[in-house]
Amino acid sequence: MKTCSLVVFLLLQVTWVYGQSPNSYIQVGISPVAYRGDLGHGFSKWRMNVNLGLLFNKKDRLNGSAQIAIGSVTGQSDDREIGGSPDITPNSYFKTNFVAVNYELHYNIIRNEFWKFYIGQGFGFMHFTPKDQYGENLREQYETREEGESYGSIAIIFPTKLGVIYFLPNDFGLGFETGFYNSLTDYIDNISAWGNKKGFDNMWYFKFSLNIPVSL
Repeated sequence: MKTCSLVVFLLLQVTWVYGQSPNSYIQVGISPVAYRGDLGHGFSKWRMNVNLGLLFNKKDRLNGSAQIAIGSVTGQSDDREIGGSPDITPNSYFKTNFVAVNYELHYNIIRNEFWKFYIGQGFGFMHFTPKDQYGENLREQYETREEGESYGSIAIIFPTKLGVIYFLPNDFGLGFETGFYNSLTDYIDNISAWGNKKGFDNMWYFKFSLNIPVSL
C-alpha cells in the first residue's frame, strides 16, 4: 500500500491541464471484485481491490490505457464430494492475492464535453497466489490436486470492459466501469481436474475512479 501511495504522489506532480482538452488522465480507483470457478456459487463473494491507470485522450474514438490492479478474491464450498483415496484432500476454501497488469484499447461510443462512454479490450498478465485458510500456499500442497497436476503463478488475461466518465468543469472526471478479467488459468482457486466447472476461472469487477487530467 505504501508503494501505491508513493506512485500516486509522484504521478500527481505531473503538470495539470486547464483551459484545453487534456491529452491524458491518471486514473485512481477502487473496485469490488468477485470470482467464479470451482469453489462457491458464481460471483457471490466480493472483495475490494485498488487500481491505478494511465488513460490517453488524444483521439476522438480509439485510445489506449495502461492499468494495474492489486487485490484478492476468495471462495468456499462445502458441498463438493470427491471419492477415492484418503490421501486425496482437495481444498474447499481459498484466498488468492493477485496483481494484474494490462494494456487495453478503448473505443468511445459517445464522447463530448461532459461524457465519455466506452467499451474496452485489453491484454495482460496476472500474478496470483492461492492460499488455504491457514495462509499456506496451496500451489505447494500437491495432495490437494490430481497426481502430476501443477501450475505456475502467472496467467494471461484478456480484460473486457464497459465504462463511463463524467467530466467536471475543471476537466477532472468521475468514472464507473464494469468488466471481466477473462483469465487463461483454471487455478485461481487451486482446483482444476477435480473441479465441478469446466473452463477457466474468471473475475468480475466494478470500478469507481477519479480521473485526473495531466499533460504528458
